[in-house]
Amino acid sequence: MKILCAFCLAMLSIAAFPHPGGGIIALSENSVIVADPTENFVRLLEKGKEPKRLVSKFHGHWMAQGLNGNLYVEAFQESGGAWSSAAFQFDLQSGKLTEVIHRDEIRALTFAVDRDGSLVFQRGSSLVSRANGKESPFRPSSNPPMVGKVTAYAWAPDGELLFSDQNQIRRIDRNGVASLVAKIEGKFLEPNIWNVSETPTIFSLAIDDKGSVLAALPDLGKVYRVDKNGKLHEIAHSEDGWRATGVATFGDAIFLSESDSRASASPRVRIVRSNGTVDLLTIPPPSR
Repeated sequence: MKILCAFCLAMLSIAAFPHPGGGIIALSENSVIVADPTENFVRLLEKGKEPKRLVSKFHGHWMAQGLNGNLYVEAFQESGGAWSSAAFQFDLQSGKLTEVIHRDEIRALTFAVDRDGSLVFQRGSSLVSRANGKESPFRPSSNPPMVGKVTAYAWAPDGELLFSDQNQIRRIDRNGVASLVAKIEGKFLEPNIWNVSETPTIFSLAIDDKGSVLAALPDLGKVYRVDKNGKLHEIAHSEDGWRATGVATFGDAIFLSESDSRASASPRVRIVRSNGTVDLLTIPPPSR
């Protein structure tokens, strides 16, 4: 609970620059849904088409695609009363939101959803699984991982769970065995507006088509690919003040949701292709 309180205070202390989210899910090689916590929308972005609002008056930061194939969004930092401050299952076709759990029950800002629909999230210094109102240790083992501040999750195709513990990427296999994938360090960019700690924070994780892990660290203005041997490769960096806060993949396409460190603005989305070219999928829409 102390971790959550400290994290929320950090969000509230930067009124002029709302905390951007890592909410982005790729639907195809040319389309994504993305959370816009500045204008309070969930948007569908398709190359060559106008952005489409799927949900309005929704203050979301995190999105998750469950191992069960369903999509999930959250409004844990919602304070205006437009929606319940909860996690929701999201139907892409209808835009319908079905509440899954209230923020007072989960007391975490990010989560994953397992194949059986159970929610996986941090409780104290552990990861737990919650189904039908009951919690249990996530994939219990003789040596469960102790966690500090979990900020992002991603499922590998084989069912292993990747999660970020601030600047560390860690893995839990199907037998509950935990291991360190990589620890990322570097020089903070100025201004340091989204992080009040001395440790860079991974905002978003994804798995590419070769099984490598992608990590977005806006504090450093970098997006890294981490090979299976733990070697880091920079694949994107901050340009003109834009920093990637969300990363998603579809096939060999890498989608970056980027926030402007100079102003409070909606995110833009770029696509990094396998040949190194970069497509601008959308620019921030005007405020309304």
